[in-house]
This record gives sequence, structure tokens and C-alpha cells, in this order.
Amino acid sequence: MTTVDAHGILIDDLDIDDCHFRMLQPREQLMAQRFPRSYIMHGNKGEQTMQAGNSVSVNASQWIGQRVAAALGGAA
Repeated sequence: MTTVDAHGILIDDLDIDDCHFRMLQPREQLMAQRFPRSYIMHGNKGEQTMQAGNSVSVNASQWIGQRVAAALGGAA
């Protein structure tokens, strides 16, 4: 698909007040980072949001762990 306007959608009467956003819930944040559904978080909703926001995604954790293991002489 090219970047031609023929494939675009034009809404000429769009009002910014018609746009609504919502915050992701802590469970949705973890799912986006590929945490297993069985992963348990403790605390209230605010604390869980902080935990999810400060976490390292599963893919990045695995990549870092493999590099550290290789640097220490373990299997990659």
C-alpha cells in the first residue's frame, strides 16, 4: 500500500472533544510486556501501575540474561 490519500479516511467535522483516551490497567500493561497471565502483582491499583511501569519486559529480560550469562562464561 502506498502513502497516497486514496487509502486515507477524511473526516472534516472532527472535534477534539469527540476524542477520548483511557489509561491502561495494570494487567493490560503486563500483557503488553508479555508477562504470563498467572503473574501475580500485590498492592492497590496505583502500586500495581507503578510495578508494571517500572518492570522490564520479558523479551528484554531474556536478552539481557543471555548476554550476562555469556559474559560470565555460561551458555548463551
